[in-house]
Amino acid sequence: MRRATMSVFVLAATTALASEARADRRIFAFTYPYMTLPKGSLEMEHYLDLGLNNWDNPATPQVEHDWTKPAWQHQIEFEYGITDRLDFGFYNVFVQDPFGTLHFDGIKARSRYRFADPGVHAIDTGVYLEFSYFGDEIEIEQKLILSKILGHVEIAFNGTVEEGFELGNKEWEYLLTPSLGVGYHLSPGFALTLEYVGRMQIAEEKVEYYVSYLGPGLSVAAGQFYWTLASEWQLGKESSVAAIQVRSILGITF
Repeated sequence: MRRATMSVFVLAATTALASEARADRRIFAFTYPYMTLPKGSLEMEHYLDLGLNNWDNPATPQVEHDWTKPAWQHQIEFEYGITDRLDFGFYNVFVQDPFGTLHFDGIKARSRYRFADPGVHAIDTGVYLEFSYFGDEIEIEQKLILSKILGHVEIAFNGTVEEGFELGNKEWEYLLTPSLGVGYHLSPGFALTLEYVGRMQIAEEKVEYYVSYLGPGLSVAAGQFYWTLASEWQLGKESSVAAIQVRSILGITF
């Protein structure tokens, strides 16, 4: 009887902790959620981004450099809840040749605001603004966030515009990135997802390319931790960008 009672208690406690982690948990790797970090909360997130062009063939001397594009990118973000609807994040960005040395690349600062509590309106709406500095380039990113949770199903859409300015060439480049994620919460601590991401590169007032990515992901959470992993395949043959994009996000709330 004691063992049964203890098992029920442990299960209930684990479920409660996992539910708390959902407040600002990102079940989508490439699409931002509507919820913001609660007021006074602090979170650290690690992003790992890599692109694959093919699988490694150990019989050839061209190993990692041929099958990865671009270099691996690591981002360490510290996020703080200013209010229950407004949070702020600061990133340190590092790049790394596959299995090579890690180099500091730049910094980012961003803020996200949601207009109401979930379910108040038919569509939950938020906005996002980010500034980045990479030494020879400045980037500005604006994002519209639309979301809806229907029982175990979570849907999120991002309409993203990025402006990049190269200080040396004094030229602007634009990247339009619509994304859509659909996820299903099998339990408070486990979710499966499917995401679409489009990328339109515009330079010198010309569209250089538009590519689409589609792929699955999963997200697990327990207590203060969550981890989300997703991979997407390019639905085309644009060689200037990765054939497969992979992202891992590890979050810890304090």
